[in-house]
Amino acid sequence: MKHHQEARQWPLWASLFVALLLTLTPAPDWYGTLFPEVNLRPVWLLPVSFYWAIALPQRFSVGYAWLFGLLLDVTSGGLLGRHTIGLVLAVWIAQRFYLQFRQFPLGQQAIVVGLLALMQQLSLLWIDGATGVLSQPMHYFTPVITTTLLWPLLFPLLRKLRTSLHVR
Repeated sequence: MKHHQEARQWPLWASLFVALLLTLTPAPDWYGTLFPEVNLRPVWLLPVSFYWAIALPQRFSVGYAWLFGLLLDVTSGGLLGRHTIGLVLAVWIAQRFYLQFRQFPLGQQAIVVGLLALMQQLSLLWIDGATGVLSQPMHYFTPVITTTLLWPLLFPLLRKLRTSLHVR
């Protein structure tokens, strides 16, 4: 029975790896010509981690958020812990208040995801400022908007994945 339950966890891990790949995939050439000074790419790992933290808090822990944040730091070649801090804090908050967040309508959940993305981006800004690797402020704050707008599209997709594949 335990093996059967573990086999049902693959959609959780697959969705996190897809989010990691979407984060690491470079933007196409046309993106730089259309939006030369703006980073409109969402923070993919945060909403996917948030979903699993409120949907399956007994399966997805802060440790897994730490692991995927560290994996993002290693694969992106950045300072170790740069993305990890914000992701771990966001998942900790999601797990701490998961019963409340589950009851929120989708619009309110999007605001929560946006606030968590803002917290993560502020932690990146703080770390980059401390290490002297600052970028333009818009590069930190526009992903918050796109991540917030992404949530109402991502939530039903992940819920359908979880329910149709019986992830528990």
